[in-house]
Amino acid sequence: MEGASGVIKQDMDYERVRRKGLENVSCKCMLFCLGYNIRKLFTLIAGKGKIDYWIAPDGLEAELPQTPKMEKIIKKLQRKEAAAKH
Repeated sequence: MEGASGVIKQDMDYERVRRKGLENVSCKCMLFCLGYNIRKLFTLIAGKGKIDYWIAPDGLEAELPQTPKMEKIIKKLQRKEAAAKH
């Protein structure tokens, strides 16, 4: 999020919200986020964007998610059912 807010502030000349009210401010922020995403899309279409930034460097192994154990899930469900009965 830090990178996106930096681009919006510096490259898109956005300094502060000049609207009043939560609904108006939310709308303005959503419009700037939409503009940011459209800008990224056109950068990718032009062939200047980088889409492989999430690929790990050589020598690092991918961390695989742990599979949940059924016993743990069953106990958790039983606790929820017991709490709901009380």
